[in-house]
Amino acid sequence: MEENRVSSKTGLLVDEPISSPEQDRLNRIQFAEHLADVLFEHADSKCLIAALNGEWGCGKSSILNLIEGYLDKRRNIDRDIVILRFNPWYASDVEQLTAMFFRELKVSILRLDRRQKTKEKIGKLLDIFAVILTVAELSPIGNQWIKMGSAVTKEVSGMLEDTRKKTLEEIKRELDQMLKDYAKRIFIIIDDIDRLDVKAMKLLFRLIRLNANFENTTYLLAFDRNLVEYVLDCEQPGHGKEYIDKIVQVPINVPSPDERLMTDFLLGELNTLIEKWGEKGFDRKHWEELYLEGNLRKYFKNMRDIVRYANGLIITYPLVSSEIDMVDFMGLNLIRTFAPLSYEMMRKNKEVLTEGGANTFGREQSNKIAKEVLASIYNFPSSVEGREQEKKKEREKELARFVQSTCKALFPAILSVEGNYSYGGAWEREWRQKRRVCSRDYFDKYFMLGTPVGEISDEEMRLFITMTRDASVFCGKFLGFFDKGMGRRLLEKMQDYVREVDKDSIESVIICIFNAEDRIVGERRQMLMMDSYVLACRIVYLLLLEGIQERERRKQIIINAIEKCETVFLPVEFVSLIDIRGEDSAGKKILLELSASDLGEIQGECVNKTKSFIREKKLSKAPHLNAILYRWKEWENIETVKNYVDELISTEEGLWDFLVGFTSEILSTSGSYKIIRGGTVNEFADFDRVDKRVEEIVVKQGDKLTDKQKEVVVALANGKRKDLI
Repeated sequence: MEENRVSSKTGLLVDEPISSPEQDRLNRIQFAEHLADVLFEHADSKCLIAALNGEWGCGKSSILNLIEGYLDKRRNIDRDIVILRFNPWYASDVEQLTAMFFRELKVSILRLDRRQKTKEKIGKLLDIFAVILTVAELSPIGNQWIKMGSAVTKEVSGMLEDTRKKTLEEIKRELDQMLKDYAKRIFIIIDDIDRLDVKAMKLLFRLIRLNANFENTTYLLAFDRNLVEYVLDCEQPGHGKEYIDKIVQVPINVPSPDERLMTDFLLGELNTLIEKWGEKGFDRKHWEELYLEGNLRKYFKNMRDIVRYANGLIITYPLVSSEIDMVDFMGLNLIRTFAPLSYEMMRKNKEVLTEGGANTFGREQSNKIAKEVLASIYNFPSSVEGREQEKKKEREKELARFVQSTCKALFPAILSVEGNYSYGGAWEREWRQKRRVCSRDYFDKYFMLGTPVGEISDEEMRLFITMTRDASVFCGKFLGFFDKGMGRRLLEKMQDYVREVDKDSIESVIICIFNAEDRIVGERRQMLMMDSYVLACRIVYLLLLEGIQERERRKQIIINAIEKCETVFLPVEFVSLIDIRGEDSAGKKILLELSASDLGEIQGECVNKTKSFIREKKLSKAPHLNAILYRWKEWENIETVKNYVDELISTEEGLWDFLVGFTSEILSTSGSYKIIRGGTVNEFADFDRVDKRVEEIVVKQGDKLTDKQKEVVVALANGKRKDLI
């Protein structure tokens, strides 16, 4: 039972034993006082050795403090009581342990109000006894005559002069008789014996049982019996239990704490933290899943466990509070605190925990490999031999079951490995929006305890979204992310924040996105990743889908954004993705519940925007000219588009612009390359004639070609080779 004193500055709980009944939160004062009464009323004058047995952290020291305090009160009534609290840890080495014990015993005994001569005689005998046991070469109990070691000084030799003809037994009997008449009862309390090394442990036990087992003396020892037996077994295999049984006459187990009081204390500490951090991030339903299905309560065996766990949260959670889910972090902190090896294995196996392993290992071997990984995370123990090792194995097996339950509560995807469950992309988006540890995008944050370099924190994103109320401020900040090389990451994260954009700001946000066309299209493309302009179109789609429910208003916002923006490709690309039929099973289209008439009106506005760019002589410089021309052809007619193309390529500059607009980049593992496909060009102009004109220009200009023109020449050559294949 540990006292949870709180630091006023940090809120950390201090793991200290309680020292008074007022601090007793587990109601152990009744047990402590009853045990003290039993020991106090022991009538036999013979030495009594009792031992309080319990695991580390179960509250042995707190119970000893309560017993000592209770006996101290009784001493105020009956002043013939001696109480010594001996700490063997204060001894710097084994040789000092005996001398220190008798010194402290002497000081405690001589505090009684007795005749000075009696005190001096008892004090001298205790000094002699201590010196003999410390420096003499003798049997621990023997009847041998005392033989002095060379280390004894003349002063010590003089002190021993009167006892040279006495055996150690005779000296001890004299001490026994004097102490029997001197004090009603001597209580000696010794804690933390299980923390001593085997040599010091055996010396202390021998001292208690054979050398200092004086009349009217009661020892109350405290240690973890299983641990002490194991330590003694290591030196004398199979004799640890027998050794302790010969020493301890009254074995007492620390009573199990009241489950209700332990639970109240745990939940009380967690409630305090939740109130401090703010309940907004606390998902009560998810908490119930973690508490019940994740076996949260079962991790805690004693108050020390609660203190360790709570302190871990106090130190680490504030570092990432705005980036993660509070309940998930509480669950993960269970494993970090009580199963650190499992925690490390989890950190290294993101794919299995967030995806179930199928995407990583392939269909045939996925479950087998994923199960092996999960087994290493749960860390079930292998078979062992030996009684103590068997007990350890059972504890480890229990902990492994807890870890398994907690992992299932935190990572739903692993259920696909262990059962017939499946989670699709919609679940991943929900987990990402809730900043769950089971989301691929958020997993690492739980283990890094901070925002990675180059990442945008959720706190920064929430602040950014509040800027949507001021269009100019928002656009400046939006472009600022691209200036810092974080444009793509902004687009990825922004999808999860569209619901927080004010409805009245949606139109201006869409216009801002359209106007950032050059920056968005200019983002470096990566294999297996969606192009940035596609991400931008998806944001526009989600803004309209989740922010605007009225069909007519959706249509009008799109038309207004197309008319007011200063670009053409992104608006055209977005409109090209709108589907009114709902037949696209591949998920490449976006559904906004618009009618065919609505869509026709929107497409018409795109055609108007395209023609305005022609009038302003800007269309040929627009990115992805091929896509714009293709949609113009689809939404109006091919002849109008061909007339524009014929006029454009009639000049050398226009020819180069046209070909740049039809150049596409192919990404592959062997390297990227650019290509112009003859078939695509042929939809708008005669490819052979275009190619011939380029060849003539190359011959004419030679080295005077710009870098962009040289790229076009290479792309044409690549296209011809691919077409031949």
